[in-house]
Amino acid sequence: GSANELGGCINDVRNQYRVLVEKFGFEEENIMLLTEDQDDDDKRPTKAKIQEGFDWLMNDASPGDELFFQYSGHGSQMPDRSGSEKDGKNECICPVDCMDGPWPDMVILDNEIYSVFYERLPDGVKCICVFDCCHSGTIADLQCTRELKFDEPTEHTDQKSRFLDPPGDLADELSGIVSQERSVVDRDCDMRNKQLWTFSGCQDNQTSADATIGGIRQGALTWGFTKALEECGWRASYMELLNATRANLKGKYTQIPGLSTTNEEYYNHFYLETKGE
Repeated sequence: GSANELGGCINDVRNQYRVLVEKFGFEEENIMLLTEDQDDDDKRPTKAKIQEGFDWLMNDASPGDELFFQYSGHGSQMPDRSGSEKDGKNECICPVDCMDGPWPDMVILDNEIYSVFYERLPDGVKCICVFDCCHSGTIADLQCTRELKFDEPTEHTDQKSRFLDPPGDLADELSGIVSQERSVVDRDCDMRNKQLWTFSGCQDNQTSADATIGGIRQGALTWGFTKALEECGWRASYMELLNATRANLKGKYTQIPGLSTTNEEYYNHFYLETKGE
């Protein structure tokens, strides 16, 4: 273990695994699970293995397929030196080996996530992403976003942030960036033909909670999300699912779950509707 260790991430993805198989008919052989508890180096969520997982997910996808990706773990930020991010910061996810070398070499930036899930998504293929990590609000840089405002929490003080401080020199550089309102990068493209939905645990300036809920360590977003699915009878539109997730977190956590997609109409589509038929 380390000071950065989180208790709920493995439970998150195993809970989603069960939901996908038992409620939406995914075949177990069609699911790749990367966790640290499998005693198999090929299944550790290192940067290389996560990137291999991106390729595995996208390769051979064909029209009519419905893809699902979840990341639960640390999120962080990097100074944006390209000038493309209006707030001066890149969001990133932090693989298990992210402290084994310099950043950004050892993390996965939001630019790469956009490239994988938007640019490589074939026409006619649907994809749902869930990022239960810090600073994840616009991590896929999609144009249509929905966020929610919460009151101060009244419960669940036993929680740990999923934010990972960047190495010292980068942390110093980040602290010198004047905070500005975050917006998605203007990529000058028409996204409407891409069928992509991204749920995020919080907004870009927030942290996501790793908490003990019902005696089980887990991510607040994943808990609220799967509970919402159950409450909706495993069939809900994306907006209904976001609102139900919000209701489950309200008053317990300060983080504001978000939902982004490529077309306003897609908020009214049903979650995993092909699998739910």
